[in-house]
Amino acid sequence: MKTINKLTLCALICAMLCSFAAGCADDSPQNAETAATGAPDTSAAETSEQTLSDSVPELDFQGYTFKMLMRNDTGWIADMYSEELNGEIMNDAVYKRNLKITERFDLAGFEVIKSSNPNLDTDGIKTILAGDDA
Repeated sequence: MKTINKLTLCALICAMLCSFAAGCADDSPQNAETAATGAPDTSAAETSEQTLSDSVPELDFQGYTFKMLMRNDTGWIADMYSEELNGEIMNDAVYKRNLKITERFDLAGFEVIKSSNPNLDTDGIKTILAGDDA
């Protein structure tokens, strides 16, 4: 496997997260008959199965644990990380999204590192600029 720097890894994970978020929107065009009658057009679903591509390259991170420095605020963390399914729609969607990412890229999982301040994420600047894998 080619060695990929942490910035590239972060960019790829962000692209995946954006791709999954964009996939939640239902912006499929309706034909004139469907719009006029209100009946869904099922002919396309019956004729072929569509495959969506997110154009993210297939990579294998060989069990790497992806670390996220997050604001020490429950709202910020809940949008990006969930430890388990609990029946809440957003929590379960975040959990399933992260599970798909770990399976696709062979990650060991995600680790959340909370900053010391809920408004600033300056805790990691020295570590990141030094290239340390803390």
